[in-house]
Amino acid sequence: MLYQLLILTHHECNAQPGLIRLESKNFEGLTQASTGQTTGTWFVLFTSSVESSLQALSETWAQLGDVQQGAPILHGLVDIAEDQHLAERFSITNVPTFLLFRDRKMYRYSGADTGADALRHFSREGYKDSDPLPVPPVVSPIDVALRALKGNSKLAVAGAALAFAAVAITLLLRQGASTKAKPDNIGKTEDAKTQ
Repeated sequence: MLYQLLILTHHECNAQPGLIRLESKNFEGLTQASTGQTTGTWFVLFTSSVESSLQALSETWAQLGDVQQGAPILHGLVDIAEDQHLAERFSITNVPTFLLFRDRKMYRYSGADTGADALRHFSREGYKDSDPLPVPPVVSPIDVALRALKGNSKLAVAGAALAFAAVAITLLLRQGASTKAKPDNIGKTEDAKTQ
């Protein structure tokens, strides 16, 4: 039933049947790549719309998804020109790159043949000849900010100075609030004793 729901959702969201477009905002929710892979086996093509030579491959990929629609292998496509975060998460440096997500692992297709038969064979049996790789976890916005700070020393110094200033202001405000509260309480207590 979940598979049918994914296919229905995909038909409403994507122009190419049999192919589910993946991006940072829906990748983990649909594939559950790092959280158990309970939605099924996913075979994902990482490509780039900037590379016109890859257009034919994207069309073949969509047809492969159509042919295997009744099978438990879902086909996704990530355009790294539009989503650099997923490219960084999965260490995609060249396109096309094919990743198979199954059995809580990730398998990278390294064959030169990108024809439908070769890809279909890899997704069914050929992956067993590949080394399983751990699935990288989802990168949080904090991790992205920390990486940016590490990569730029001026930005790191500015970030540290800003953090220090924020902590200092918070401490000063707390100290000021506590010193104002003490005299009022002492005065009220002494007034109550004299009456």
